[in-house]
Amino acid sequence: MESLLEVHDHRLRKAELSLANVVMCLLVVFIHVSSEPVDFLLKDSWQYVTVATAVHLGGFAVPGFIFLSGLKSFLHHGDTIDYLQFYKRRFITVMVPYLLWFCVYCIYFYIHNDIVMDVGALAKSFFLGTLVSPFYFVVVIAEFYMLMPLWRWWLKRSRPFTALFMAFVLMMVSKSLPQLLSAAFPAWHFPPQNVLFSSFLVFWVGGCLAGKYYELFFRGLFRDARKLLFLFPALAAIDTVLWLSSAEVTIPIFWLNLARMSYCALAICVLLFVAKTYQTWSFLGSNFFKRLDRAAYLIFLSHSLVIFMVNRFLDNYAVAALGPRYLIRVMVTYSVTVALCVAWQRLKERLFPLSAKK
Repeated sequence: MESLLEVHDHRLRKAELSLANVVMCLLVVFIHVSSEPVDFLLKDSWQYVTVATAVHLGGFAVPGFIFLSGLKSFLHHGDTIDYLQFYKRRFITVMVPYLLWFCVYCIYFYIHNDIVMDVGALAKSFFLGTLVSPFYFVVVIAEFYMLMPLWRWWLKRSRPFTALFMAFVLMMVSKSLPQLLSAAFPAWHFPPQNVLFSSFLVFWVGGCLAGKYYELFFRGLFRDARKLLFLFPALAAIDTVLWLSSAEVTIPIFWLNLARMSYCALAICVLLFVAKTYQTWSFLGSNFFKRLDRAAYLIFLSHSLVIFMVNRFLDNYAVAALGPRYLIRVMVTYSVTVALCVAWQRLKERLFPLSAKK
């Protein structure tokens, strides 16, 4: 199977992965700009159902990012890996921007009296990723990176389907454990499951295997394309109906998690299938798209600040109607965040032409 990998060019950026990366980044922005209408619209209104359903269906983006991270980690390193260089690069490209943006948000919140500068509380927030909603992803992906020797050892010795099954079992147990412990010990507080890497384990392992057997993975997607496209709307409907119904009736957490995991896994596969199909699209070769791809992590970290500033502006000017607030938030957040991040990426390419394009 290893011979199926395109070893000669596996370090080059692949258009299909870049397209999937950008789509999921823009979906994350959509989820966060839509939080206010989801929180405040009447739950029995068609507007709520429409927006909430779109947000719920777009929620595969974070598991998708984890899948892509695992895929790239195995695709780009083959059978050997220089751990010193691996951790050095991840520290520079993942943790340093996270630290900088954590400080930016702290300063913004402090200026507007939203937080108190409590070093202990801020340190806890930093390591749990709770200061701003997207930050938990950074904590989870850092956990996966720290355990890279384990993943490489495990997947070298396990059959792909055995590894996926074990990851599935561990993930389902992990996602159900906080609720089970809270029910058994109501007085105890258990940390949110989203900051535990095990809550996303099957997506990481699946991504690692997809990177390890890259060409075989895409051959499978194209071979089963009709099945994927047939099952996708059905699973999307099942997942959404169960999720909406869970607000009115009690549904066992196992079935909710299973439906969610199945939908997210299928959505990732469908996105990658579509991205591979359109990999020759001329737009993907444009300088703008390449910079947008490279700026995706910066967009991920920074877009919440734009949302906070837009919300504050709307509050100051007494814009209370949810419709206009939503429209303005969407337009400003996307345009400002994308424009500034792409401009920053372009500036980096001029100042540091080699490092900025890696």
